[in-house]
Amino acid sequence: MSADYRPRKSIDLTEKQFKKLQEYIPWGLSNELFRCIVEDLIELCEKHGPMVVAALVSRKVSAANVLKTLKEINSEDKKV
Repeated sequence: MSADYRPRKSIDLTEKQFKKLQEYIPWGLSNELFRCIVEDLIELCEKHGPMVVAALVSRKVSAANVLKTLKEINSEDKKV
């Protein structure tokens, strides 16, 4: 691999999803935003295992619920 190699990941979106992302995410911030999301997902998987991915993909929980629950768990841990 060359020193300039940068791995990339592409995903398929619906037209509606694409338009909403364009509406809510300013031009130029998409890459940084998705890198942050990927980092957070990796961290969640490292701490809680593959059940995080399974719960999100199956839509048993939303990303917002995962973050809220983990925030509650983390604040309870700090109280102990």
